[in-house]
Amino acid sequence: MGHILGGTLAALAPGLDRVMLHAGGAGFCTMMMRARPFAAFLLLLDNSIRDPSDQQKLIALLQAPFDRVDPATYAPLVLQQKLPGSPTDRRVLLQFGLGDAVVPNLGSLLHAQLLGLPMLTPSPAPAGYHGLPEQQGPVSGSAAATFGLGIDLPGVYAVPNPDRPDNIVHEGTRLRAQVASQMDAFLRRGVVQNFCSGACDPD
Repeated sequence: MGHILGGTLAALAPGLDRVMLHAGGAGFCTMMMRARPFAAFLLLLDNSIRDPSDQQKLIALLQAPFDRVDPATYAPLVLQQKLPGSPTDRRVLLQFGLGDAVVPNLGSLLHAQLLGLPMLTPSPAPAGYHGLPEQQGPVSGSAAATFGLGIDLPGVYAVPNPDRPDNIVHEGTRLRAQVASQMDAFLRRGVVQNFCSGACDPD
C-alpha cells in the first residue's frame, strides 16, 4: 500500500519535499467494492449478508476506523494546510493507470481532488472522466498523470467485480519506460513532464 499509506506519510513527515504516489488512492470504503485485494472479504460479505443495501451500510460503518490512517483524512495537510516544519515547496506527483482493478480509478481521482492536483495533459482519459482541472505539461509543481494500457473502462467498471486476474493495469503501468522517466524527472527536478508522444495510450 505504498501510495495509500504514502499519502498519509506525506502529510506527517516534515522532511518530504518530493512525494511520488503511484497506483493508489484514498477512501478505503469508497474503493472496497471494486478492489481486487478485498475480493475474499466481499465473498464473505455476500455469503453472510444477502441484501446489497445492508452490505453498503456495513461498509460505510467500516470507514470510521479506517479514517485514522486513510490518506483522505490527511490530504489537506500535504499541500494546502501543511504541518509546522513542512517544506514550503513540497511537490506531489500522483500516477495511475486507467482501468486498474487493484486500486480503482475512483480512489485515485478522489485522492487527486483532495490534494488539489491538476491533471497533466494531454491525457488518455476520456473527456469528463477525471473531473480535475487540466494543466498542459511540463508542470513545475504538483500534478496527477494518467496512463492508458488499452483497457475497456466501461467493461471494467460497469459492474463491481474486483476479482479480475487478467487485468494488467496495476503492475503493467509501472513497467512502462515513460512512467519511469516521468518519476525520474519529478524526483530530480520537481517537474511533471509527459514523456509520451501525445497522450499516454498504448504504444
